[in-house]
Amino acid sequence: MIWLSGFVAGIAACLVAEFVWWHFRPKGTLTIIGATNMADVGKPFAFTVVAKNAAGAVVPDNTITVSTDNGTVTVASDGSGGVLTPGSAGTANLTATDGTLTTSLAVAVADDLTPASLTIVPG
Repeated sequence: MIWLSGFVAGIAACLVAEFVWWHFRPKGTLTIIGATNMADVGKPFAFTVVAKNAAGAVVPDNTITVSTDNGTVTVASDGSGGVLTPGSAGTANLTATDGTLTTSLAVAVADDLTPASLTIVPG
């Protein structure tokens, strides 16, 4: 019977160690990368989401979600990036979440100032 109680104590110790490791393990990082941090109202703004493990290696991850508070966002099925279409001038905050990791990117949004046409008048 002594060996049985030692066996049970060993299992319990392993379970406690696994619980502690799981809840306090080093987390990775999550980053949103855009070519710039400026966009025009209604114009697509492409971005990439990079997930890294605790060792700093890029890891594929299909549990990443991305949202915005200004406009619409379309995200690739694996969560690796997408396109933001800003709805109004001001700021569009992109927020990416993967489990307990969250990151954001503020994008300055301006009214589209691209002229509809341009006429050159000799003079």
